[in-house]
Amino acid sequence: MDYETCIQEMTKLLELKGCTTRTIEVYSICIRKLLTSLEKPVEEITTDDLMNYIYQMISRKLGNNTINQNHSIIIFFFTHVLRKRHIVTPIPFMRRVRKLPEILTPNEIQEIFKSASSLKYKAIFMTLYSSGLRISEVLRLRISDIDSKKMQLRIQQGKRRKDRYTILSQVNLLCLREYYKIYKPKDLLFFRYSYKDQPLSINTVEKEFKIAIRATGIKKKATPHSLRHGFASHLLENGADIYAIKALLGHSTLRSTEIYLQLAPAKVFNIKSPMDQVPTYE
Repeated sequence: MDYETCIQEMTKLLELKGCTTRTIEVYSICIRKLLTSLEKPVEEITTDDLMNYIYQMISRKLGNNTINQNHSIIIFFFTHVLRKRHIVTPIPFMRRVRKLPEILTPNEIQEIFKSASSLKYKAIFMTLYSSGLRISEVLRLRISDIDSKKMQLRIQQGKRRKDRYTILSQVNLLCLREYYKIYKPKDLLFFRYSYKDQPLSINTVEKEFKIAIRATGIKKKATPHSLRHGFASHLLENGADIYAIKALLGHSTLRSTEIYLQLAPAKVFNIKSPMDQVPTYE
């Protein structure tokens, strides 16, 4: 099979699994890079070729988690498309490294809103933070997903194809109403310029976020996803129950949510030691 036929076959399998368009795009980019780099027929690719390719990623100082994500995609490709699992079986995964992200303060987040290049991006940034959404979830929002009576947002087909509801801020609602008056969306809330039926790209929002961060002078390493981290951390610091935060974020397990206990030290270290409750005698 030639490269494009392989990628088309992989796309069909991913669609059968019910994967999102974004997931399919990520898989296609990964495999296209692999095949282009190796420059040999897919039938001739060996375990050593794949090990060398992964080692090149290590040499380029890519993160362990990024390398493991590529590794998983390569395993899927060779197992289900080429049906040669034996080629990838000997290759070990990198040890998973979990680094804590830097959390933006409420004041820093407010500065980002002020520095947005337009009302459209201010509304997107505000929705990411005020409802704790992933960037892909914000860009799929439709007008009908906004429930101003219950002050909720409906998230359709979020990560792992799960639907859920999350909270809607009154301040954010006012911003969205102002946005609606100016941009007049018909169905899709955040659309491309002149194409109201096509969502903005993730890359476009990421670029606009970088511009806003640069304008604020904030030195922390931040991305649009940092606004979701801020949502969870600030809720926890303000006394919200971790199980409620888990539901709002759409996490499958509590393990993913527990990271915010480390990102909200005031919540943890304000707890009194049980020793202080024990009577002591001189």
